[in-house]
Amino acid sequence: MPAVTTTTLSWDSKAERAATLAQQAIEARHKRWQGRARVRTFTAGQWFQLAGSDLQALDATVVGPDGLTQASGAEEIHMDRLGRIRIRFDFQTLTQGPHTSSASSWVRVLQRWAGAAMG
Repeated sequence: MPAVTTTTLSWDSKAERAATLAQQAIEARHKRWQGRARVRTFTAGQWFQLAGSDLQALDATVVGPDGLTQASGAEEIHMDRLGRIRIRFDFQTLTQGPHTSSASSWVRVLQRWAGAAMG
């Protein structure tokens, strides 16, 4: 019978991963991006499609503060006092349970604070 090995991340490897991701984020901010467009005028409120981009949007599901995807109570989407909502990306698993911090992420949303028809 073959031996089964399991890998657990230690605090050091988690810290190294976080430091690597932070460094990559800093480097990504300093990259130069060049674009070309055929649009002569562009005003606020218009939509556009970015063509030929390597960047892809991540799918996510908005969840409540308890990690559930169904609305409960008077508020359809719960926002905390910092203007954040809780979402669960498709790559986040529920192996540790829906009520753990690794099951979803807080994301900043300022639309509700901008006022009616803004954002």
